[in-house]
Amino acid sequence: MPLDYRIVDAHRLVVIRAWGVIDDDGLVAHAHRFTSDPAVVRTYDQYADYTGVTGFPRATPGGIAEGGAIMDAFEKNTPGIKLALVMGSMAAFGLGRMYQLLRRAPIDINVFRNHADALTWIGRPAQALEMAVWTGQGGRGA
Repeated sequence: MPLDYRIVDAHRLVVIRAWGVIDDDGLVAHAHRFTSDPAVVRTYDQYADYTGVTGFPRATPGGIAEGGAIMDAFEKNTPGIKLALVMGSMAAFGLGRMYQLLRRAPIDINVFRNHADALTWIGRPAQALEMAVWTGQGGRGA
């Protein structure tokens, strides 16, 4: 599962996007890469766009929980940050809700079906997403 992220300092936001097929290995690998990247600012809100995901035949509750536990350890001392998950289908929305329920860190997580509602909830303009220039793995946006 391809997963990438960009840090948009001007909006104190990390924009994450996923596409293709979701599986446990990809979720766990993303969590490890994200939490070990010294460029990621723990106090920035996160906006995760999963609308490009085409399927999830190998995503299990165990893999979702394992990825969530890695993120929980990273975010355990960051109360007040928000994570908006934007899902492209009802089935993906259900997986997002499962992830939300399995997380234990003191962050605010919400799951959406569209970008407008997610941006309103997280309190960022659409320009914040436009600043996330996708050129490779990790890194800073414009």
